[in-house]
Amino acid sequence: MKINIRHLELLEIFFHREKIEISEMKLLSNIQLKESLYLCAKCDTGSLQCLFSKNNYSQVKKLSLTQFVIGEEDVQVFKNSLNLENIKFSNLALEQIYISDLFCNGEDYNIKYIYFSNFCISESDLKFISKLKKTQKIIVNSLFSSIFN
Repeated sequence: MKINIRHLELLEIFFHREKIEISEMKLLSNIQLKESLYLCAKCDTGSLQCLFSKNNYSQVKKLSLTQFVIGEEDVQVFKNSLNLENIKFSNLALEQIYISDLFCNGEDYNIKYIYFSNFCISESDLKFISKLKKTQKIIVNSLFSSIFN
């Protein structure tokens, strides 16, 4: 028996594995997600771009990324994620990219809560965060940067 699903809408995705393959990201990108996305796994650079390429995650309010590898391919991956309210980035491997590069500078994001842990933050990241108008709470744990030296 073969089943074809043309539209799948979920409130939340929680994906915790050692590694997420690009093919799995392509499958996840077809799901219409409404509320929360929690991804904890190592992946190849460009995985975020693959996941957000179809704009099915523009309504997501909570985003948690742990152990992700993020590279230049992921620039402005969150350009249409203006509804994000809560972001948690932990143990990220940033390859020639900064967190601020994932967002569009001219957009008005709805981000209220930020949690950053165990990765390198840049001066441009701090400037981006300072321009967020709706931020209520920022939690920082074990960040490192050359700007603090």
